[in-house]
Amino acid sequence: MNTKMFVKWLREKLLPGLSEPSVIILDNAPYHSEILNKSPTNSWNVDKIKEWLTNERISIPQHILKSELLRLAKEHAKPKIFVMNQVIESYGHQVLRLPPYHCQFNPIEYIWGTAKQYYDNHIGPNGYTDEAVWETWREALSIATPEVWRNCIYKCEKLIGRLVDSRK
Repeated sequence: MNTKMFVKWLREKLLPGLSEPSVIILDNAPYHSEILNKSPTNSWNVDKIKEWLTNERISIPQHILKSELLRLAKEHAKPKIFVMNQVIESYGHQVLRLPPYHCQFNPIEYIWGTAKQYYDNHIGPNGYTDEAVWETWREALSIATPEVWRNCIYKCEKLIGRLVDSRK
């Protein structure tokens, strides 16, 4: 998966099918987190940092070290704008980004885990042909009924509620 493919899927499959404003949960996968307005990092060379500063209309002293250029860039950095946020918000929906390493707050993780477990338990009896593999995956994914989704969402809401309560 990459950003281009994910945006295509969002625009062609997911977003047109959502009739009312929704909250779309994104984890920190690289293709969910591409930044439109990138700011300089340590990996940028001096010329590229100077170009960024110039484009931002920030004056640059003539003799300056890379570390000072980076400090200057950091002082003038704007809030990150994510590609996915722009796409999703352009359809009237909101984005909720999960904190890193907290997939337990994402209902799809439970759906995916259940589907993989079903697949692992049922693959083989019909052989390992392409057709048998596809059929087993279709069966595995068909268990994600609206009721199963509701249960997974409820589980996530309970976890979040417990976390919020523990911080009071």
